[in-house]
Amino acid sequence: MSVEPGSQAPPDPDSELSIIEAVRKRQMQQTRVWHTDHVRPSSELVLAYDAQHPRSEAIRALRTKLLLARDRSRESGTIAVLSPCSGEGRSQLCAELGIAFAQLGRHTLLVDADLRSPRQHVLFGAQNQWGLAQTLCQGEPLRLHAVQGLQHLSLLTSGGAPLNPLELLSGVRVA
Repeated sequence: MSVEPGSQAPPDPDSELSIIEAVRKRQMQQTRVWHTDHVRPSSELVLAYDAQHPRSEAIRALRTKLLLARDRSRESGTIAVLSPCSGEGRSQLCAELGIAFAQLGRHTLLVDADLRSPRQHVLFGAQNQWGLAQTLCQGEPLRLHAVQGLQHLSLLTSGGAPLNPLELLSGVRVA
């Protein structure tokens, strides 16, 4: 396509898609979902095994608050959990929120975007050789893990550690 000097090319509607939107819209046919027996919630993820545990109730209450806030704002269903320091429990919270949404019957994609200290693959017993980092670096289709016992939950691990995690995530809309 040619563009006259001083004019702009029309924007490509897919160029601004986030990774999550791309999975939802156009890349599902290119996305591989791995079904293996060993990808299941670890015993650390209480919500998957003990619905009566006080932590399970707290996670479900947080899920309800997030759903109510989302319904009022009419924004996308993407939730990012951040914290300034490591060791604060954000990976476990994310995993348990993912489980909580999946238990409601909502299709949930849990993305481990912590490229320095990934943990979701440990919490679910998944392999981590290929994940978000390799998809961003090499442009390969996403490889999602189906989580045993949670038919509505898929996991995208971080993948092998890249040399430039901040730069890698800075150039892409992840959420």
